[in-house]
Amino acid sequence: MVAILKPITVRALQKPAYGRWDLVRANDMAAWIAANREALLAWYNDTNQYTDGPPEPFAVFAADQFDAEYAHFEELRNDAKLNRHYREEE
Repeated sequence: MVAILKPITVRALQKPAYGRWDLVRANDMAAWIAANREALLAWYNDTNQYTDGPPEPFAVFAADQFDAEYAHFEELRNDAKLNRHYREEE
């Protein structure tokens, strides 16, 4: 007897591209979370199935995502300051 196997489909998790970079720049976490709520919920649901133990609350997850985006913004701003033509306009 020969077994016929079904093809395995693997979908890699892909972090969403969040919007409203202006809210990250303004360090307005609450507004940023509200603006990206749908993407955050989808990412939260996708990643929770692969975590051990009980999932962290959505509010903590969303705040962590904002912190990561803000850290990325700060890194880009610090890199830009190395450019002698950079002018930060607040």
